[in-house]
Amino acid sequence: MSRFFTVTYNNGSLTVVDFEGVNNVLASLNGNVIQCTFTLLANSTGRPANFYVFAGNGMFSNGVLGDPEITLMRNSSVDLTNVPSQNIPVGALNAAITRDTCGRTKLCEEVPADCDPSGNGDCLFVSAATATTNRPSGINIAFELRGNTSGYVVLILSPDMIQGGGDESFVCAQFNNTLRFFTASFDNGALTMTNRTGAVGNALASLNGTVIRCTFTALGLNATARRSPDSSFYVFAGTGEYDGVSLGDPVIRLSSNGSLDLTNSTSNLPGGNGGAGLHPTSLVLLVLLSALISRLV
Repeated sequence: MSRFFTVTYNNGSLTVVDFEGVNNVLASLNGNVIQCTFTLLANSTGRPANFYVFAGNGMFSNGVLGDPEITLMRNSSVDLTNVPSQNIPVGALNAAITRDTCGRTKLCEEVPADCDPSGNGDCLFVSAATATTNRPSGINIAFELRGNTSGYVVLILSPDMIQGGGDESFVCAQFNNTLRFFTASFDNGALTMTNRTGAVGNALASLNGTVIRCTFTALGLNATARRSPDSSFYVFAGTGEYDGVSLGDPVIRLSSNGSLDLTNSTSNLPGGNGGAGLHPTSLVLLVLLSALISRLV
């Protein structure tokens, strides 16, 4: 026989309470597998619906609930009224991600510099190339994204140099060796899933240990809504934790030194009309050379 209780949880123990805010309770039992559904009625106090979510199991004997073993824990609060939209389908990625055509047919950014995205070493890598079709209101860009993580790797595109403010983000994640793909909005250091299925096409991904590789096409990208399509963005990338439900805050490891034209494979190279070609060490060397020349003259 299945039973349903409302309880309070304190100091690791459950106490049964009489709570009338639950209805439509249904349950089934198959061996030792319990499944149930229920509706929690909205409160009338105006309190937000954001909660930290925990789940677990425990013993029930002679009408007494034993202390639960918590096996699922969220690392951030979730708005239970904000249901994510349809999942973005992701297929198997069989092709390799390489540096072979960087600077020729695709724009590449990576950390550490010149790392090899085809191997298993530390390498956070992003590439961008114009896709075969464009929209009147924006440009379709084909991306490659690769990183070392047990959670997720994210690409963030910003129309300005400031991270946040609802920046468009693309996330490749894995949980228990299952690959997922999300769109998200980046603000105040956190990612909020948006799962805009119409914003992405041809999402493919692969997992090798802790190396996630994915390719996808961002549809209708436009850095501004006030004039013709603008393909110039500041590019950020990083990694973070994923618990199968929510995205932890990303650690940003890759930041372009300027706004990059994603349709120009050389826009991050010297003379390529981009700002990411010279690294800080190169700039310091130029300053030292300039000072030395001025003294000699």
